[in-house]
Amino acid sequence: MRKVKKNIKEILNEEEIPDIIYKFMPINKFTFENLLKNQIWFSNPMNFNDPFDCKMFKLAEPTMDELKLYFSKDKSDQEVEKILKDYDKSSEENLQHCNKFVRKHIGDNYLISCFSKSKKNILMWGHYADKHKGICLGFDSLEFFSENQFIEKSVLNLFKVKYISEYFPLNFFNDKKFSKEYQNIFKNKYVDWEYEEEIRALTEADKEISNLMKFSKKSLREINFGCKVSNRDKESIIKIVQNCNYPNVTFIKAKRCKNRFGLNFQNNESQS
Repeated sequence: MRKVKKNIKEILNEEEIPDIIYKFMPINKFTFENLLKNQIWFSNPMNFNDPFDCKMFKLAEPTMDELKLYFSKDKSDQEVEKILKDYDKSSEENLQHCNKFVRKHIGDNYLISCFSKSKKNILMWGHYADKHKGICLGFDSLEFFSENQFIEKSVLNLFKVKYISEYFPLNFFNDKKFSKEYQNIFKNKYVDWEYEEEIRALTEADKEISNLMKFSKKSLREINFGCKVSNRDKESIIKIVQNCNYPNVTFIKAKRCKNRFGLNFQNNESQS
């Protein structure tokens, strides 16, 4: 366990991930159920609301040497020669086929949960927390991720999103380069989303396991209520957290600043 925490801490430092990471959400039956079961949703990247997300790549045209090396691993010289001739006749069509393969592979094999470095962004509250009527969960990043190495399935990678304005090249037929570039499929997002300050957790999809992953109760440190949250929803959330024995949660209320655009956060009550 100590070794796992050390490895995760190195990743967090390398990716400049803060001690607390934030998850915005509306308050509904799924929120209540997930808090009751200390679980969090991981999404199929092909279902993201941004149609460019995890699709911002263009396949680079491979050289004949790269193609020969790629196909020679499990085929005879004669088979390789035939493939090279066929590929040369319809290279554009083959690249389109590879593009579809990569996208299908992403959708079939990976799940992502999205967090933010900050709880203060007004747009995030508006877009993801039901127009400020929802909540924002604050997780201890080290505890959250290190615990998940042992619960159901492992977090494969943690990273902060890089915001770009152009598609990046991806060389499908260069194995070593491809494996490194492949991570950029999940890391890169269009520059207009930069305000989200997004952090992502990547895990493998498993048909026998749902999209919900357990998190350690002790990793949940904050529950921030939106400035328009109802008293009923607020009380329901507090009751669930207290009944489920979350040990470290502080309840915090967001309030609109009086003379400027912004939010203030005031401790509401803490669980002792």
